[in-house]
Amino acid sequence: MKSRQQRQRRRFFVACEGESEESFIKWISGLAEARNLNLHLHPVNLEGGGFRKMLEQAVMREARERKQNGPFRGRFLLLDADRVADDPWSIEKLRTEAGQNGFTTILQQPNFEGVLLRMHEGCERDFLCKAATESRLKSRWPHYRKAMDALELARKFNLEDLLRAGRADPFLAELLKRLGFAIQPRPHGCHTAR
Repeated sequence: MKSRQQRQRRRFFVACEGESEESFIKWISGLAEARNLNLHLHPVNLEGGGFRKMLEQAVMREARERKQNGPFRGRFLLLDADRVADDPWSIEKLRTEAGQNGFTTILQQPNFEGVLLRMHEGCERDFLCKAATESRLKSRWPHYRKAMDALELARKFNLEDLLRAGRADPFLAELLKRLGFAIQPRPHGCHTAR
C-alpha cells in the first residue's frame, strides 16, 4: 500500500488593519481552500493606529508566530490608503519600512469599502474618494455595515467577484497572484481606472 505524501501548505502572514480586513482574509482563505491552493493564511488584527505602530506590531507578531510555528512564504501588511492624510508617515515611507522588514504592503484604495465596491459587477474601475466610495457602496449594498464577518462576505461575493476586482486593482492583484490565484488580464477594450 502506497502512502500518500501530503504537500506542506504554503503559509502566509497577513497583518490586517482591523476586523474587516481580517474577515476579508478569512473569506479569501475559504476561496483558496475550495480551489485546492494548498495554502494557509494567518490573519492578524492590528486594531488600527498609525502606520508606524501597525508595522511595528506586524513585525513583532510575525516573529512570535514564526518562532512558534515556522517560517512564512510571504508576509503582507493590509491597510487603508486614506490613512495617509492623518499619518506622519507617507505611503512611500511605509512601503520602504515594510519592505525592509520583509512585508509587502497591500493598500486598499481609498479603504476597505473601496475593495468591496470594486467587487460589485460594473464597479471594478471605481477608484473614488472615501465619501463617494462609501455612498456608492451603500447604494449597491444597502445592508452593508463595517466589520462583516467572512460568512457574510461569502453570502454576498464569489471568486469571480474577487478576481474581477483584482484585474482592476494592482494592490489586490499582487496579493492574489502571490497567493496563487490566477488573475487573467482584462479583455481588450477595457478602460483604465478613473
